[in-house]
Amino acid sequence: MKKHLKRILTAASAMLMLLCVFAVPVSADRIFEDVIANIGLYDPDSVFGESDYSEANSAILETSSSIDMYVAVQVTGEDAPAYSDGEIEAMADDMYDELFNIPHGTETDGVLLYLSLSTHYAYISTCGTAQIYYYNGGSDDRISSIVSGMGDYLRREDYAGAVNYFCRQLVYYKEKGVPKDGYTVNDDNGEYAYYQNGELVHSETLPWWLGVRWSMMLPIAGIIGLITALISVLCVKNSYKLKKSLSPMNYVSQQDTHFYVQEDLFLRKHVSKTHISSDSGRGGGGGGGGHSHTSSGGFSHGGGGGHW
Repeated sequence: MKKHLKRILTAASAMLMLLCVFAVPVSADRIFEDVIANIGLYDPDSVFGESDYSEANSAILETSSSIDMYVAVQVTGEDAPAYSDGEIEAMADDMYDELFNIPHGTETDGVLLYLSLSTHYAYISTCGTAQIYYYNGGSDDRISSIVSGMGDYLRREDYAGAVNYFCRQLVYYKEKGVPKDGYTVNDDNGEYAYYQNGELVHSETLPWWLGVRWSMMLPIAGIIGLITALISVLCVKNSYKLKKSLSPMNYVSQQDTHFYVQEDLFLRKHVSKTHISSDSGRGGGGGGGGHSHTSSGGFSHGGGGGHW
């Protein structure tokens, strides 16, 4: 019997380990090798010198391999047309689609940085799981952090430094993992996207465990507990209330012997008090709802930008 029990426990442990392995989110994947050649720095206006171009391009290639996503950077010069922010955002999405999505007609995992020197506007377009890793909403707005950090380099016209900083941040946030409770909402069709078991899931509704303000649940639970405790105290107190005293005549014998006995009974009442702590503390930082949109090619993109 013990031998059989040992075998059962061993098998159960093995199954649990397998479940744990499958539950661990896997990395993103550059699944189409032919478009890996499109990864790199695009500098149509020759903003970069030869040395800086080589350095920045190498950083992009290494970063793409490290995070296992497609990465590209487009830089237009000061004499380029002064497109509006919205036009630049659309061009960034469309350029990513042309480089990585359209060749195989599917959304891939990756990031494209567009630097417009004529309007001093930087925009980061994300696609696939990059929309969650490089989040643009909630308390963990990673896109805004990256754009803000590049500003110091861009104001000094250190464009190679800005690209290198961008690459370092991509690696940093990929290693940090997806933000807690992070998801996006497509502004065009209302569709949700969230990260689950290594994949980006698109759905009309969110699962119950996403978007829950756990920091708010603790005070509510504390209030419910306090109310329950008060009800219990009142019930116990009510059960110990003194009953109405009997008349002394109940203790007088009605027989011929007129011997009176009177007893005074005292009921001792002990009351104890217990302090119920209402300090629930604060929950950790979470994600929340980011935003995405649909490009002209019909692919979903997240991202964000800012001026320097």
